[in-house]
Amino acid sequence: MQAFDRLTSTPVTFRYHDEGRDMRIRAPIIALDHDGAIKQIRFNVGIFGVQSLVAETQLSFYTAYRNLAEMLASDAFQVRFRLAPGELLVFENWRVLHGRSGFDPASAIYKAAMWTATNSSASGE
Repeated sequence: MQAFDRLTSTPVTFRYHDEGRDMRIRAPIIALDHDGAIKQIRFNVGIFGVQSLVAETQLSFYTAYRNLAEMLASDAFQVRFRLAPGELLVFENWRVLHGRSGFDPASAIYKAAMWTATNSSASGE
């Protein structure tokens, strides 16, 4: 099985847990829409849970996962920019694979989440 196929067909566990929440999802790293196009990439090492994969899929899954991680860490697949004071960046969480580099915690950086209703037919679902 090719790496892409393994990442679209192997459900894995993601878990976010804090004092007030325990959220889990079991789904493939890469979700496809009904036409086979990439709809979503789930990649967050901070919430990637303990996996229970059958022995026959472990090596191919973790090889594919490591290759994806290396691609995502490569400068060739990243766009980096710095926001100036007063600037705002808004994006749809499921449409943009995103992260941030280190920053000085003493600086005035604010992060907020916002939820909006979307028209799923407009996003290709």
